[in-house]
Amino acid sequence: MRQPTRNVKSGLMIILAALLLISCVSSPEIVTETILPPEIDFPDPPAPFGVEYDDEAGTVIIPVELWIQIAEFYIDVEAVEKKYKAIRAEYSE
Repeated sequence: MRQPTRNVKSGLMIILAALLLISCVSSPEIVTETILPPEIDFPDPPAPFGVEYDDEAGTVIIPVELWIQIAEFYIDVEAVEKKYKAIRAEYSE
């Protein structure tokens, strides 16, 4: 029986080493965690009440209490916008 040549032995060793390396390598397990931003509670607009519209004069009469509720609603909306911008800046990084 003839002995394999040196090139054949080297080739077989390289193939065997490559197969051993490929079979032993495992891909790392990638764990991705979904981080949800906190919920934002949006304020409800005030329900209009006591509003009178004078068609002849072209005026609208709104009670002071409704103006106060509208102002408080606006303040609440500004607070929510500020919170939203802070959360967006934190999660965009």
